[in-house]
Amino acid sequence: MGRMGWQFPSARAMRVLDIVIVVYVVVWAALGIAIGRDIAQQVDLADQVARVGATLRATGEGFEALSAIPFVGDDIGTVAERVVTAGTEVEASGQASADAIREMSVLVAIAVGLLPTLVLVPLYLPMRLAWRGDVAAVREALRRDGQTPGLQRVLALRAVVALPYDRLHAVEPDPWAALERGDHGELAAAELARLGLA
Repeated sequence: MGRMGWQFPSARAMRVLDIVIVVYVVVWAALGIAIGRDIAQQVDLADQVARVGATLRATGEGFEALSAIPFVGDDIGTVAERVVTAGTEVEASGQASADAIREMSVLVAIAVGLLPTLVLVPLYLPMRLAWRGDVAAVREALRRDGQTPGLQRVLALRAVVALPYDRLHAVEPDPWAALERGDHGELAAAELARLGLA
């Protein structure tokens, strides 16, 4: 497929596309951050569970001191040991949940913020680089040789192929006849303007 027409939009269209891409990336990044923060706020619940477990464990440890009382101490010691074990497990579970929620909030924020952007980059970047290379090549040809008749012919032909019909018709009502006559100046100027070089 050739390098004309829709493959090389005008400089104005590229600026608009650049702005759209930047807004797209910023919106997804902001959405990722917002969702990540929302998930991270769920850590409070897991921290509360860990605190309840720590309190339960401390209560059991307090009851263990009563195990030295004759006659009832053995029963209290057994119950206290179970309470300490349960409190330790609840505390560990709460801490593990809090850690998992923190990790998940970061991963979800990255996934939501980056994945839509990473899908777009392979589509946008090659087109942007090709457009930039094309404009640079035309700019270099102008700098090196000026507007030679050959370059004017190429630019005029590109204008006929790439300009929207209404703009093309405003420049030259019969562009093919102008090409056949060798009247390339206005069409070439229109193409340079389309590329942002005039």
